[in-house]
Amino acid sequence: MSFDVRFDDDARTLVVLPAGSPPFEGWDRDRHVFVAGDLQDPEGWTALIGRQPAFAPAVGYGLRCASLDVGGRRVLFMLESDDPHRTLLGTLLLGLSPAEVDRLEASLMDRGLRRRIEIEVVAGVRRVPALAHVRRS
Repeated sequence: MSFDVRFDDDARTLVVLPAGSPPFEGWDRDRHVFVAGDLQDPEGWTALIGRQPAFAPAVGYGLRCASLDVGGRRVLFMLESDDPHRTLLGTLLLGLSPAEVDRLEASLMDRGLRRRIEIEVVAGVRRVPALAHVRRS
């Protein structure tokens, strides 16, 4: 996999794009998904959604990560925190289509262990609406 890293002047953050891609311009109109932990591996996204999306570092508030036992196996989950000021550094997958979100969720929500939430994350100076997938209570 080959990437171009560009500084987005408007967002004041780095955006990572597949090599040769035009600058990302869908901050306000596309679907974005916030991931953390082992879900930040770009090769995994390609396998799940069929292409390499643009992505950027982001901060989610009121979230944390924890490794929990599921059937004798340790699984890393994003969890909602009781502290709204708690921060989680992660990756924002940028500009996913509804079909790509569906493919991603088919894997993330397998076995009913996670649920989708709508959050706002911060990427650079931009507050961006995003989907995230947290441990089902």
